[in-house]
Amino acid sequence: MATFTMKRTMMKIFPNIRLLLSLIFSITSLFFFTYYGFVSADYTNTLNLNDANLPPSSNCNSDFTCEFEEMKLRLSKLEVSLDVTEHELNTKSVHILQCEEKIEQLSQTIHQLEVNLSNVEEAPDYEQVIDIFEKQVRELEAGVRRNDRELQLLKHRAKDSDNWVDSLSAQVKTMAVIVSELWFHVQKLEQAQEVIERRTAELRRYIRNQKCFFFKFISNFGGRRYQEVVAPYTSKALNLLEKSLSAVKKYHHQLQGSVKRAIDKHELTVLAGEESIFLLASIIFILPIMLAWTCLSSRQR
Repeated sequence: MATFTMKRTMMKIFPNIRLLLSLIFSITSLFFFTYYGFVSADYTNTLNLNDANLPPSSNCNSDFTCEFEEMKLRLSKLEVSLDVTEHELNTKSVHILQCEEKIEQLSQTIHQLEVNLSNVEEAPDYEQVIDIFEKQVRELEAGVRRNDRELQLLKHRAKDSDNWVDSLSAQVKTMAVIVSELWFHVQKLEQAQEVIERRTAELRRYIRNQKCFFFKFISNFGGRRYQEVVAPYTSKALNLLEKSLSAVKKYHHQLQGSVKRAIDKHELTVLAGEESIFLLASIIFILPIMLAWTCLSSRQR
């Protein structure tokens, strides 16, 4: 900034120097012209008085003219020298500006280098960084070895699982054969069970007919011929019995609802359970049948 200020000051001074030289040239010219006027007046007076001759006056005019021309020549040389100096000054000013730009660039570079140096100085020690990296590498190697061991263990487990699956597959195949055989036996057992149930039902029916007077009377009624006549209608009687049972269930359910409403109406909380309601409905439903059956049996005896 000081160099740039000096340059601006010199650029302001040089026009003033040129103006000063012009002023000096004007004063000098005025001085010479004034002096030349005085000399001319003296020369006129000398002619009037006849105290001088022409040659000295001619030499005097020549000397002044030569000196004046010499002064003009010197002044022109000074002007040329001033122009050259001004050109050199401009060239040096441009060079100074370039140098200032380079100095500014170098200052920025130096500042950046100082910043980098401070960062490097503030950075941790490279040996410590290397130790940290080596520690991390050792930890990674340990992790890799641990993962390898786990991978081998998983491979062994997978192999054991494959063997276990193979053994299970063999067992499943064996069990399939056994199940097929058992299913065959189960079918036979089901057939035997059906035969046993049918015979058991016949036996129970025979025992019931032997014990109960009513069934015994029905069995012996009409003899064997009657049973053969009644046999085709047995299926119809069974269907009728199933319908009767379904009707009994329906009415029994309705009777349970009635019993429950009666209990709620009279606030009999002791008998408000489902088991109590079912038992009371069954008693109400079966009691008339049992009474009629008892009366009929007593009369037959």
